[in-house]
Amino acid sequence: LQRPSSPGVPAGTNRVITASIEDVTLTPESPVVGDPVTITVTTRNTGPLAANVPVTLHFPSPTKQPETRKPRTEPGRTSTAQFTWRTSRYEPGDHTFKVTVPGSETEFTGTLLAPTADFDIVETHLPDQAAAYAQGDPVEIGVLVRNNGPHAGRASIALHSASMDTTPHDQSLNLEPDESQAVKFVWNTSKSEPGVHSLQFGLESADDPHPENDLSDAISVTLISDQDIAVGMSGTLPASQPRDALAEPELPGLPLFSIGTISFHPQEPVVGDPVSITVEIINKGGLAGRTPITLHFPSDAKQPETRRPRAAPGQNAFSTFTWRTGRYAPGMYLFRIEGVGLLRTFNIELQPPSADFAVKALYPPHPGLAIAQGDWVEVAAFIQNLGPHDGRAKISLRDVSRHDRMYSQSVSLAAGESRIVEFTWKTLRYNAGDYRLIVDAQADHDTDQTNNHSEPAWAQILTNRDITLGFAGQHPVGWVAHEPSKPRLRANAQYPVTLQVLSSADAATDDLRLPTTLESFGVVPAAAPDIPSAAATADADLRLTTSPFQCAVQQQRNGELQPRSLLCPGAPALIR
Repeated sequence: LQRPSSPGVPAGTNRVITASIEDVTLTPESPVVGDPVTITVTTRNTGPLAANVPVTLHFPSPTKQPETRKPRTEPGRTSTAQFTWRTSRYEPGDHTFKVTVPGSETEFTGTLLAPTADFDIVETHLPDQAAAYAQGDPVEIGVLVRNNGPHAGRASIALHSASMDTTPHDQSLNLEPDESQAVKFVWNTSKSEPGVHSLQFGLESADDPHPENDLSDAISVTLISDQDIAVGMSGTLPASQPRDALAEPELPGLPLFSIGTISFHPQEPVVGDPVSITVEIINKGGLAGRTPITLHFPSDAKQPETRRPRAAPGQNAFSTFTWRTGRYAPGMYLFRIEGVGLLRTFNIELQPPSADFAVKALYPPHPGLAIAQGDWVEVAAFIQNLGPHDGRAKISLRDVSRHDRMYSQSVSLAAGESRIVEFTWKTLRYNAGDYRLIVDAQADHDTDQTNNHSEPAWAQILTNRDITLGFAGQHPVGWVAHEPSKPRLRANAQYPVTLQVLSSADAATDDLRLPTTLESFGVVPAAAPDIPSAAATADADLRLTTSPFQCAVQQQRNGELQPRSLLCPGAPALIR
């Protein structure tokens, strides 16, 4: 088969794409590690036809895949293809590339220069160069480093001293051009000998064009031993003196400590409040130093705590301790401050927490609720802490008539906080009868005892056989006192005018009055039966059995059905 000729192309013309590589350029010409480099390849189409000439660049890294561009090129004309070389993962030096086009290939070299960051130590900082540090004190020394070079770079800085037993660890810095960073070193002097120590910072960075500014000026730090520090006062002379200055009364060249004021906050602490105790230490000597200060708490279960304040000559320092008072009782407590040649005692009186628990409202059982023995009845009270401090109280539900505490629970309230406390009265183990309910709150150190209980509320427990249908107004006639049997509706009774709860004391239920209409009973049946008139007698006896049923049906329709309840919408509340 012969491929048809393109319009304007003579038949038999060679259709193979051929090209030559004319030039390769890199921008920038002297790239630095991290700079993106644009590689431009210029090619010429040496074939007879216009074509998309494929130009492929092979990178020097085996993990980087070759990339291909296909610029459209007319016969005999040139075109360019551009590639981007990401250099951040390459090392400084020469890197070889290869470019291929159909019919030609060439290699070229790209040279990466090292980034020229110039790290300088700008300044060093010692809090008090004239001070003498006690052996074992941590010495904080700061240094400020700046990158004055044109590129970002990385360096490490270290603190050096020939007299150091152990030097602090080196710290690494990454800085952009013109960026500065403060670095802090802590020298642990516990293993260093007393005397004058010369310290110096040093920088290490690759390709730094100015290494002469990579060392700081020397810093002198004086260490003295604990035995060379005079602390405390005994009259006008220090209580302890250095070994080689026993005859010197004022010791102008050494620290001389005494205890100044002792303060605590709050001034009138309450049980539960954390107390902050601050001790002032005054240095009356001629040299800065530290001294140990120990606070002994009033409880043997609480370990003493020690601080080591540092004070310059003629200056004072402060040490703060915290006393947790939650487990202490109100009263006066003795504290003791001790140091080397120092002793001071002081008292703190702990006040009782003045909480004021008040029972603001009682939510008793609903007065229309008939409580059968065995029911679970919800009783609640609104409790509020009116005092200025947090407190805890025992909230109790009581029966005043029997002097019986029924239920109790503990409640913690913050100052001004309120809460509704709920009790579930499980009546199964309680006898039938009248109950006079109150809720009271008992709290230690309650400032107002007059609002600790609610107003009483009456409730009555009935047995299941003590609940029946009756009528209001006068009691039924013919009842027998102390009759223990269940009261019942007699067979000749008709619809009652109203309904009420009767107990076993209301034994008999004769001579019930009749309602004028069925509506007075609170219900209209779905299919109204033949309702007897007010003059009807025994002929309507069977009608009685339908009334409770109709009550229950009406309740189901209204969504008001409750356990064992026969309460009709138009009937009195006290019905079971």
